Amino acid sequence: KASRPPTTNSPVGFPVEMECTTCLDTGWLSLGGVVPAYSDFPEMQRCPDCYVPPPIETRLEWAGLNPDAPRLSDFDVTKQPAGPARADAITALEAVAGWANRDDENRWVTLVGYPGTGKTMLAKAAARHLCENDVQCLYLPGHRFERQIRAYGSEDDPDAWFEQVAQTRYLIVDDMGAGARDNEFGRSRWGMLVDDRYDARLPTLFTTNVTAEEIEPVIGARVLSRLRDTELGLIVPMRCEDVRPKLAAGG
Repeated sequence: KASRPPTTNSPVGFPVEMECTTCLDTGWLSLGGVVPAYSDFPEMQRCPDCYVPPPIETRLEWAGLNPDAPRLSDFDVTKQPAGPARADAITALEAVAGWANRDDENRWVTLVGYPGTGKTMLAKAAARHLCENDVQCLYLPGHRFERQIRAYGSEDDPDAWFEQVAQTRYLIVDDMGAGARDNEFGRSRWGMLVDDRYDARLPTLFTTNVTAEEIEPVIGARVLSRLRDTELGLIVPMRCEDVRPKLAAGG
């Protein structure tokens, strides 16, 4: 064991014995191989000398998922009729799988379509895939985002929760713009989230229950312009049939 100089995390004047001298027991290194500052979080990697992955159940919980979250292999495109609907389902699955496999070609993917077409299933499956590969991610339903930002202060008082979400390495936002149509404060926060992640080029998967044309009044032209930036990602329409009644009927 080696001794670490006194820090703000240790009693003043008392060195702390370290198990790992590579990362100073932080568990993390920057991409340059040095112990990072907190502001460098998006550029950190786990220490190769001491990191032990937590159980998958823990990783799913941290990501906001239930243990029975679907897998990408559970998305059955044959539930859609042959033709444009099935073609859209195949395109969506391929886009989401590429994103979840950390394909830098499309760092942002936005699934647009009406309820029941499989967007939420794909979003959860992408998050589960990242968890199974021990990649830091967060699955965030739109209604939870809306509820959280209403619970914290005002625009002049940004909360730590929002900053944590905005800086999450891989973010999956399900039902973007929920509750923002008649809520200027909520709309501004959606805009802030998109702007922060756009500027940092952080991988993000969005879903929305309306078309690209219908969402502009909800999230604003500026946010829609970000989503349409082809240098960063793509918008995938899901003009699929609602499969929920079929599932409920056992079909």
